[in-house]
Amino acid sequence: MNARALNKRIESNQADIRAVAYYRRRHIDPKSSQQSISEQHNSVAAWIAHHPNYEVIAEYIEDEIDFGPRNALKSAIDECRKKNAFLLIASTEAIGQGPAFHPRIFSVPFISLPAPPRALGYIRPSPLDAPVALSLYFDDHAKGLVSNVYLCNGMNHSINDVTTSLFGATANLDNLPVAKSVESDVLVTSTETRHVRSLFAKEMSLISNYDVIFDGDFLLICDIAYQVEEGSKAKARTIVDKGYNGRGFVRFGHPENAKAIPDIARTADRTTNLLSFH
Repeated sequence: MNARALNKRIESNQADIRAVAYYRRRHIDPKSSQQSISEQHNSVAAWIAHHPNYEVIAEYIEDEIDFGPRNALKSAIDECRKKNAFLLIASTEAIGQGPAFHPRIFSVPFISLPAPPRALGYIRPSPLDAPVALSLYFDDHAKGLVSNVYLCNGMNHSINDVTTSLFGATANLDNLPVAKSVESDVLVTSTETRHVRSLFAKEMSLISNYDVIFDGDFLLICDIAYQVEEGSKAKARTIVDKGYNGRGFVRFGHPENAKAIPDIARTADRTTNLLSFH
């Protein structure tokens, strides 16, 4: 049964729709694993509530090992084949500092559940491939059109009293001189300011989201001001070019991103004070 036939069965409100739920955990990241499993169960429960005409006939939990085989996934797929069921993938997100899961399954139809809604300020571990620096991390969950944007601290020390200011703007920065007045060609379309009390080493905090369709038409300028452990203060800036696909890291201070831009009048500023949720 292909995915199109499966969707027709779901939409037809038949009572015999069967599914096999696939969960993931990571035993070397017990804290993140426990949090992720809880979120995955909640996601499946919410999906069931909106699709009462189907039944979960089996559940499989993968104990992920870096570059190891997915034995539970294989068993779940075999179950789907035997029972003419579809595979319900509870999450594709990275768990702890492990890799994200990008399923490439062709033998059975499957549905990847969306990431659960999260409040700004949500803290999670940085991925293992995070730069050893400050960066923006665009979480390309299941290749959706909207990515969560995190401030990622890949350094080996904490930062405190963090302020991030994000600006959507239209401009061709390559054609701008180093110094320019506020009467320049830069047009600010939106602004957001976030405050985070502290961000520990190898952790990241959710600060915004990025819509590939809308935001991809604009420059995304991010300024940060923060305090390091010994009390000294620092500032940094990065610029996300137009057409960015909302995946991976954009490092602060990287030569390709540290372009000179004029001062911008920060009008209609929306400020949110955030706690750090550990």
